[in-house]
Amino acid sequence: MTIPDILRENMQGGANMKARVNDGCISCGACVDTCPEVFRFDDGGTAEAYQEVTPETEETAKEARDSCPVAVIDIEE
Repeated sequence: MTIPDILRENMQGGANMKARVNDGCISCGACVDTCPEVFRFDDGGTAEAYQEVTPETEETAKEARDSCPVAVIDIEE
C-alpha cells in the first residue's frame, strides 16, 4: 500500500474490512436479510460474503454477524 492510499483511507474513515462465512452455516438467512450489501446466498444455498465491509455497511454487517444463530461469521477489522 502506498502512502497516498493510506492517507486516502484515513481521510475516508478507514480501510474496508473482510467478512467471511465459515463452515457450519445453516442457511437461515439472518445475515442476508440484515445486510444484503455484504451477504447473499451462493449457488449451494448457503450464505457467503460477496462484498467487503465498508464504513457505510460496517454497522449492519456487525449486526448480521451478531445475529447469526450458529456464530459462523467473522469480520476482520
